Amino acid sequence: MSQAKGGYKTPQGEVLVEWKISQGLLMMSVTIPKNSTADIVLPKVETASLTLNDIKVTKQSLVDLPPGHYVISAAVSL
Repeated sequence: MSQAKGGYKTPQGEVLVEWKISQGLLMMSVTIPKNSTADIVLPKVETASLTLNDIKVTKQSLVDLPPGHYVISAAVSL
């Protein structure tokens, strides 16, 4: 599978996730509704290439994300 898109309605709002892998690069869009937090687990990404909203981060930065819209990218090793 090289791409997927989905959502889930919660009492706080809709959680949305969309991702695509192309030429070894993961591009992911995540929306976290108000009064919620999210942990995003990316097991096969190259940590040195990981960005969150175009800012370099570590995997630990993807824990307890507050409400908002995020764009995540990283090289993947499949």
